[in-house]
Amino acid sequence: MARWKTSAMKMMNRFGPLSLAVLVWPISSAYGDEATVTLANKSWIAFQCSYYASAMPHGGEEGKRLRQVGYTAGRQYLAAADAGRVNGSEFLNIPRQFTYWGPSHDYILGAVSVFAMDIDGAHGHMNDLSQWAAAEYKKRNCQHLKLKAP
Repeated sequence: MARWKTSAMKMMNRFGPLSLAVLVWPISSAYGDEATVTLANKSWIAFQCSYYASAMPHGGEEGKRLRQVGYTAGRQYLAAADAGRVNGSEFLNIPRQFTYWGPSHDYILGAVSVFAMDIDGAHGHMNDLSQWAAAEYKKRNCQHLKLKAP
């Protein structure tokens, strides 16, 4: 047997219980606050819906409402993340743009809102953008998106 294998086996026997405890401990706290992760996703969807609404005829007020939902949910998520209520494994369940760093929460949310624009989806619909946006708005149930009080 190779020398490194026997050394590794000795270390595993010596540190096995400790390494198991170290592995189990983070897993037990990894599911801290699912509502926090939901806030990030709600913010992302609200930003997307705000762009759909704004592209629809007479959708300006609805676009503003949805943008406000996005900013409010995003601020609540970022405050919870700063407070340590988001664990490493939960970062896999949020939009990637929320993991970017910025000088302030408003800066991060501004970047998230820009990334949420569905440019790829709109690309083939420039001649009928308002009709496409209305269909996306309806398909994604944007009219039902609201933010509950914390």
